[in-house]
Parts: sequence; C-alpha cells; structure tokens
Amino acid sequence: MPQPPPPPPQQQRRMLQQQQPQPPPPPTVRRYTYYDSNEIYNKLLEFQDKYSEFVTLTTAQELYNLPRAGTNDDCPYEQQQHQNNNNNNNNGGCSNWIVIIEDPISNPPPNSVYAEEDIVNADGFTKYEALPEVFLTAALHGNDHIGPTVLIETMELMLEAAWCESLPRTERRNDNNEEFDSSSSPITASEEEEEDLEEARQCREELVSKGIYGRYRRWLSRLVTTRRIVIVPVANALGYYRNTPFEGGNNNNDDDAILDPNFDFPYDIQNNNNGNNNQQQGQCMSTIAARTINEIFRQHMFQSGISFHTSFDNTKNNDKEVDEGVYYEWGASSYEGYSAPDEFSMREISEALSGYGGEVMEMGQGGGRDSYPVVGPINNLLESNAGRMEDWAYAGSWDGENIGTCNPTSNGGYSESQTKYDASTLRSFHTLVESRSASSTNFEDEAKLGTTADLFTPYGTGNGHISRNIRLSLSMIDLVEPYVKVLGVDGFDIRDDVIPLMPRTEHNCRRTKVMKIPEKSRRNGNVTIAWTVGGSFTVDSTAIMYGKWSDLDLGGFFDCMSQPTKEELDVYFDNLQQAKNGPMAIESTVRFSEPRSGITRWHKNVPYPPPDSEFLTPSEAVFEVDLDLSRFKQGDSIAVYAVARVDQGWKTRSNNVYKNLHPQSHIVNARTNPDWFHEREGKVIQGRTDWFSIPLTIEIGHPMSSTMEKSVRSPDEEWEKDHVDYDRMLIWRKIKITFYAVFFVTMIVVCFFCREESDGTDVCSVWREYRKIEKATTVQIDELYDDEDGGDGWFDCFKFGGTKMEGQGGGGFEMADQTVT
Repeated sequence: MPQPPPPPPQQQRRMLQQQQPQPPPPPTVRRYTYYDSNEIYNKLLEFQDKYSEFVTLTTAQELYNLPRAGTNDDCPYEQQQHQNNNNNNNNGGCSNWIVIIEDPISNPPPNSVYAEEDIVNADGFTKYEALPEVFLTAALHGNDHIGPTVLIETMELMLEAAWCESLPRTERRNDNNEEFDSSSSPITASEEEEEDLEEARQCREELVSKGIYGRYRRWLSRLVTTRRIVIVPVANALGYYRNTPFEGGNNNNDDDAILDPNFDFPYDIQNNNNGNNNQQQGQCMSTIAARTINEIFRQHMFQSGISFHTSFDNTKNNDKEVDEGVYYEWGASSYEGYSAPDEFSMREISEALSGYGGEVMEMGQGGGRDSYPVVGPINNLLESNAGRMEDWAYAGSWDGENIGTCNPTSNGGYSESQTKYDASTLRSFHTLVESRSASSTNFEDEAKLGTTADLFTPYGTGNGHISRNIRLSLSMIDLVEPYVKVLGVDGFDIRDDVIPLMPRTEHNCRRTKVMKIPEKSRRNGNVTIAWTVGGSFTVDSTAIMYGKWSDLDLGGFFDCMSQPTKEELDVYFDNLQQAKNGPMAIESTVRFSEPRSGITRWHKNVPYPPPDSEFLTPSEAVFEVDLDLSRFKQGDSIAVYAVARVDQGWKTRSNNVYKNLHPQSHIVNARTNPDWFHEREGKVIQGRTDWFSIPLTIEIGHPMSSTMEKSVRSPDEEWEKDHVDYDRMLIWRKIKITFYAVFFVTMIVVCFFCREESDGTDVCSVWREYRKIEKATTVQIDELYDDEDGGDGWFDCFKFGGTKMEGQGGGGFEMADQTVT
C-alpha cells in the first residue's frame, strides 16, 4: 500500500510549533448558579462515587433512624432510595443528607486495614481520634438558597484538589524500598504507574485551567487530610424542596407548618420570646432538621462551625433590616449586655472570615477591599432569641442554668434523653453568617452570586455571595487547629506538603520530605531553613528544632503527625539527658534556633497579593533561620522540626463576662491549655501549647554534591525544573575545579614575569610605555563613556543597593525578629 505524501513544509512547521510546550491559557471562568434539591442530591451521589476514598455519604434516617419530613409528593427523586432502605419511614418525604469528609487512609479508623500501623501516642489515642472536627450547615430556613450552593461548591473544590494531590500514589513505588530516590531521572515505572503519573499531570493541568495553582491545591489537600469536616448542606430538606422557611410535618397541618428549625434547640428556653411553638412546654427538637444536627453533635466534638443564613430585602428584626454579617455568641436573652467568655477569639476569627469573604458588588465589578458589613455578637446586631443553634452548640455542655431538655410530640416524638449532654459535647465556636438576597420566593436572583474568577481573592472580579462564602468556609476549616510547615532549604522549595491517602506510619515521614545537601565545612556550614505557621493568628514564639534522627528516636515521641504533649517532651529530654550524660551533651545533640514571633496569613495586618497571583491569599508569613550544620558528616540523617506557640492572647477575657468565666470552648483551650482533655464517642481533644511540623529529613551527602530534593513523587516538568542530576553536577564541579587550577597557575606565571628588576623596570612597565605612545594617536575612550551628569558612565548602571527586598519570596514576607518572653 503506497504511503501518503508528506505534508507541505508550511504545514510541517505548523505541526512542529503545535508540539512545542505552550504557556497555559488563562483560567476558564464559570458563573455560579443556585442548586435546587434534585441537583444537590445528584451532586452528593457524584461525590460519593468519584471521591469515595474521602467521602462518607449517609442520611439521618439511615444513621439515626429518624423519620423523614414530608409526603410521597416531596423529593420524588429519592423514591428509589426509600425503597432500597429499610427504616421507619419508607412512605416518601425528604432525607436529611450528611457528608463526612476525611482521609481514612492517613488517619485510619479502628476497623480499617491501615489501623494496624497507625501511630498511638503516649496517651493511647490515634490520629483518627484526635482529628479536629468542623461542622458546616445551611438552610435551617428552607428558603435560604445561598448556603446549600456554597457548601456543594466548597466540597467539590476540596475533594478535587485532594484527589489530584494524592496522585501519583507514592506507596506503590516506595513499598519495601527504604532507599528509593525519586529524584533520579528518569523514574522507571510500570505501565500502571505511568498511567498514574499521566493522571496526576492531567488533573493538575485541569486545576490550573480553573485558576487553582499548586499552592492552593496543596493547601486544600491539607484541609481534607488533617481535619474531619461534617457537612449538612440542607438542614431543612423539606423546606428547601418546597421553598418555604419552615419544616412541615407529614400531614402538613397548621401546627406542623410553623415549626421553625432555626429556634428548635434546648437553650435559653425559659426565656422564650419568639412565640414559636417549638419552645412551648418543652416542644423543642420538634423538627427533623434540629434532631439531625443534635444527633450529629452527640457523635462528635466539634471545635468550630458555621451556619449559613439568608436574609431578604424585606427581612426585619424589631423593625430593623437584617444586615449581612458574621455574627457570634451571645444570641440568648439571658446574656444581653454580657460578653461570651471566648469573645476575644470569637471576634478575631469572625473578623478574619469577614475579611477573607470581602464585599459583594454588582456582577463584573468584582469586590471591594471591604469586609462583610457587620461583625459582632448576635444580641447586639440581630436580636435575642430562645433556642438558637449557635448558643446551644457553644454553651450546651457547661451552662447548666440555661440548657433544658426536650420532649416533643411532633414527627413521632423524640426521647428526652437525647437532649441531655455531658461536659464535652457542646463547646463549639459556631458562627452565624448572614447573606442578603433580593427574594425568597424564587431562584432567579443570581446576579450577585459571583464567578470562579479570582476565587481565592476577596477583591477579585468574580467575587459574589457564593465565592466569598466558599473562602469563608475554607478559612474556618483552616483555623480549627494550628499547624507548622517547613517550606524549603537554601532557596529550594519542598514540593510536597501533606500527601492525601498516604498511610502515615511511625517512620514513613522520613521519606515524604527529604532534602540532600553537601557536607558543610566550618567556613560554609550554614543552611537556610524557611517555614510558615497556619491555622492561627499570632505567633507568640517559633523556632527550629534539629538533631540526628537516631537521637530523636529516644522514646518514640517524634514521628510523622502526632503532636507530643508537654509531659512527653519533659520525659524525652530527661531520657536524652541521661543517655547523653548531662545538659551540655543535649545541647550538642538536639538544638533549637533562636525563637521568633510574628503573625500569620489570617491576621488583619497581613498584606494581600494581586488578584491574579499564584501565591496564597492572604500571604503566608515566612520565617527563615540559618542553621550551622558543620558538625554533621556525610551519611548523617538529620530531623528538622519547626515548632510554634500561637494565639496565647485568646486566654484573655472581657471585663463583662458573666461570673468572670474563663474561655470555655474547645478551640481556645486546645491551643492554650495543656491540661484540657476531653474524650467521647471515640474522639479526643488534648490541649497543648506547642505545635510541631511534619519533619524534614536532611541527608548529608558528598562535600562536592549539590542540594536537591529526594522526595519528589513525579518527573513532571513542574517538579524537574529545580532538579540537577547528581552525577552531572559532580562532573561540572570537577570541570570548575580544573578551570580554577589553570587560572591560578596562569596568575603565578604572570606574577613571575612581572617582577621588578634591580633597575626598577619590569615587563609591565615596558608595556605601559608602549601603550602611552599608542594612546597619543587615539581618541580618549573614557570621554566617550562619561555620563552627561558627571557620573561614572556605564558603570553607574550596575551599582547594587544594599537594601534587602522583602515580600517577594513564596508570596509571603519575612518576619522581623522580636524578643520573646
């Protein structure tokens, strides 16, 4: 069969150009629209199918055996599911969906196949038990349209990033291979692994096409892997389907129709001033929405959360229009005129959420630099109400004066025992976020929902109700627990942070962040370490702790992700002192850098980069220190931990706190009080003041080697650009040594011939006389290059200032040293 003729030269050149790497196109932009009940249902099933490693999808009916609200005419898209499930209400109605997002491989539950290798710390609990928990919900009023769409978009964003970041799956290539060096090029991979690598490339490119760059991908992945996020996207499922604020009963009679989930919780019920039937004679927990949330809280210990609400142009409280805002406790009439014991932290968190949310403007105009219009206590800015979810979630476990019990008769009744709580369950800082919509009767008010453009920037062109509340949700998830992260060594970025779906056994962290550096001499022994602090506001003190892995192994307190307690640290240093024979020996074994202080990216004084920046917004605060590693020799393996103490000012309380109580929330005490310990339902909260990063392993190589990262998971172009093959670098070093040797020999020869004779002449003086004669007949070259202003001419253009540039590296800024007391 004859071969087709080759294409003409012009077409060949075009084909060749198409094969050349092209710069990525600008991110695609999608306009947000509301999701109705059926679309939310389909989205949740899609998440369960596509991201099954991270998502547990269930209903309150399946998990807690609660009835459905509604009739056969409600939520008809669920009919097949009703028939498949065997519970106490198979006659139709709307299910209350619950989504749990976590990483069960990195943090395996007790019944998992990965649990055998899970780390159990000295107190006897695992990473799974100690995961910080966040609760997000929306649509307690069924006509609140904004919140459910926000939560669906937030889930999809986090899950897509975490799934992509988990690729390629390192464990498949690293199993049983302690000496695996992924920096070698090219990586030899099986066909299955090549497919894995290609999938990793493609999903990263797709995320970049949506404006989700590597730093955001890694940040979102960290949130998924290091937290447990429980989401009820539509609390009042029946009301949302019917587009009515209240939750009607199965018979939809008048009494059932006025049940209000928003004030259906057993807090401050003796001061019922809202006239809702829910609070009459212990009839709280009348709605399935409130019972769903109650059962979830009984199974978890949330440290923080958000409930999204929507006000409308005609919504008023006490003849006053309800403003958009971020509101916090108190909202109970019993505490009018008083501040909450945790108000200092509540205000700081709420201001951060407000600032990162930004101001909504008309479509296409973007957002201003302003925050949400209002931040403050519910009592001061909305109105006091009995039965608010936010007050109940915050104080139900410690405010015995205002917590009650419920014994409702609606919806088949609900046991009074389910509203009796221990001292651990209800201590969550739960904020109320109010957005504004033009109408509560339809889904047409989408002009201010925003787009995906500049999604992570509060003043970007796409800012709107959905985009700003996505950011607000992400910031609350980030702030639930502090963390510290090593960023780089000697200007080399460490490209992996927390890797999702990776089993974190006691010693595998030594392979996840590995840098190889040349052995240092006393003259050039310093290595620069950069790190940052997140999940907090004020860095009271931070430093680098470093020493040989063999010395840090004593006692087994330092591993991949567990946080040693103060007691464990005391035991470790006692053991180390005994093993090394005295305090001075400890100093030569495990050292700390000088402590520094500063602020994090969530602090109100941190600058924001431009909207189209690939760096994190707000900017990360980057700390740097030079470590002297000259005492370590080739073959040594060094562990480097960044350590931080944060937000100690949260222990402060206002002057007008009722009974002068100290902070009562889990989120404050977990980072300020080492004696704080709560355990229930297989969950644990242990207070501490010091937070440790995932360790960086520094391997000391040959003195002539170069600095490189060994823990790169892929030969992808984005990662290869900083990589230089060790053997090639060694050859280049030999060439440079040869060059310098020849140069110095040449100089010695020149100096020998230029030595001065006894008559005062030398070779150079004779040559200068010759040049004088030649210059007499030439133009004075210096005159041609003199600067017109009398300067030094061209040399002026190359003067270097001594000012150190700040705010350029890594999207952050360097912190000035401050004295730490």
